[in-house]
Amino acid sequence: MSAIAMFDPTAFIAAQANLREAAGTSALFSIPGEPVWPEGTKINPDTNVPYDATVVQSNEPTLVPVTVLIVEKQASPLRPGADAYSSPVGMMQNMDIILDVNPADYDATISNANEFLLNTLMYRIVEAKPFSVSSIFYRWLVYGQEL
Repeated sequence: MSAIAMFDPTAFIAAQANLREAAGTSALFSIPGEPVWPEGTKINPDTNVPYDATVVQSNEPTLVPVTVLIVEKQASPLRPGADAYSSPVGMMQNMDIILDVNPADYDATISNANEFLLNTLMYRIVEAKPFSVSSIFYRWLVYGQEL
């Protein structure tokens, strides 16, 4: 009978961080700033957006590159949207991709991002969830839907 090895969460977390850095892919996250509207644009005080829906804000978003791991990618050559399906993690829907993001990158840099570019495809961020092991928070899972 052999002794059972104790799980070392810090070694696991360090290995996951090394994997993300060594085998990760660069994603370009788009962080919108406070909208700047063209001079003379009439703004709806209830929504803080122009009355005219065709008006485009004049400032550009900030683009930030971050190394991520691709956790899951649904592929459908016939249509861009993902179907709902049941999996061991529960019901999944409208998520084309899940990214593993370092918490330091997420918190300090991209927590306000709304889109990202990955491998020439644009995705809208539909959700982001913190993830932990042995009660130690070590990554964010960022869920994206292809635009």
